[in-house]
Amino acid sequence: MYAIRVGAGGEVLEAVFSADVPAAEALRALSQASVLAEAGGIAHAFCDVREVDGGLTHGSLQVIAASFHGRSAPDQRVAVVCNQRQLPLARHFARLAQAGEEFGVFTRDADARAWLESVRATSLAETALRHMKAIMSAADPVAAVSAGRRNSA
Repeated sequence: MYAIRVGAGGEVLEAVFSADVPAAEALRALSQASVLAEAGGIAHAFCDVREVDGGLTHGSLQVIAASFHGRSAPDQRVAVVCNQRQLPLARHFARLAQAGEEFGVFTRDADARAWLESVRATSLAETALRHMKAIMSAADPVAAVSAGRRNSA
């Protein structure tokens, strides 16, 4: 069983899984989450699997990981919260999905959310800097052209 929703502020997609999660249900959830994220322009996801107690096999995990990899965007960040017992499986999934740094595995909700916040804060700061530079260069186009000519002489 699973539930997917857009979190407060509309910046994080949240998925919570519980009980038995067969491969078909996991793939359906991945598909729905992907569509929701794309439609809402959401690049960060929080996934809680602590209450999952079965349903996945090694083979189904490979299929789900391949689907995840195929749907991943370069700016997408996913924080997965699992319990201590699930940690090896979650890390194995990350390797199978070739997720890299955009996929974080945590055992505490607060750590996962803090990681997503830090990534979002960094991205926002870089975006703000690009916009500021664009505004500053557009503010006085004559000075920008003059400075360019002076440097090229």
